[in-house]
Amino acid sequence: MKQNYVNFMDRNNIYLILKETVSDATTEDRVMCFINERLDMIASGNTPFPINGGPKVALHILPINAFTSQQFINFSNIELLDLSPINSLGYSPLYNAEGFATYSDKGNLYYCQLYRNGLIESVRSNIAIKKAEKIFIPANDFEKAIVEAIITYINTLKKVKILSPIIVIITLLDVKDVFLGTHSGHMERSRAMDRNALMLPCFLIKEDSSASELPAVARLLKPTFEVLWNAFGFSCCHNFDKEGNYVGGLQ
Repeated sequence: MKQNYVNFMDRNNIYLILKETVSDATTEDRVMCFINERLDMIASGNTPFPINGGPKVALHILPINAFTSQQFINFSNIELLDLSPINSLGYSPLYNAEGFATYSDKGNLYYCQLYRNGLIESVRSNIAIKKAEKIFIPANDFEKAIVEAIITYINTLKKVKILSPIIVIITLLDVKDVFLGTHSGHMERSRAMDRNALMLPCFLIKEDSSASELPAVARLLKPTFEVLWNAFGFSCCHNFDKEGNYVGGLQ
């Protein structure tokens, strides 16, 4: 039986974002179906490239036009794309039936798939480490990797002429009983994750936004990172100042 990864709050969040650009129930249903199907495939290990078990993150970059029009990327006129997987340590590129992908040469750590219609799926395993008999996700490293990956993918979509408002969805998988490690080292303040999958609040990147700049993307992620920290028992994300600027170590 397939799990429904998009709960009421997630669906309402996506609906409100779509309402800013399109008012179409069909588009909403297409987005929900795609996300649920892909997360179910990832969680069950049915991925385009082998990926390790254990805590992982799935990042989906969804141009709205991919669900509303017959847009396709012509890869024959494009040089090899910079499509680095999340927190990549090196990768191999590959054109495939779905479009263009990059994946880990060894270790089954990650992959990134660019579909022909502009959708991007990037999955990274081994996001947690073990210390003092606890498994935890280093908050700063995780957030930095996500921000940098989003910028890379937005720039890639611009290069292949996918010009559309974009929904960004981040989902943690296989994270039950995992903790969050903070920059202050107070891992003991974190509570263990109470669920196996956590979809964080999605957000919209508009066509005219400055989404290729680190500070701008980090600010867009503030509500998302707040919920990440909330889910581990913190009142807020400690990596933003009072003005909403990210101070978690981005360079």
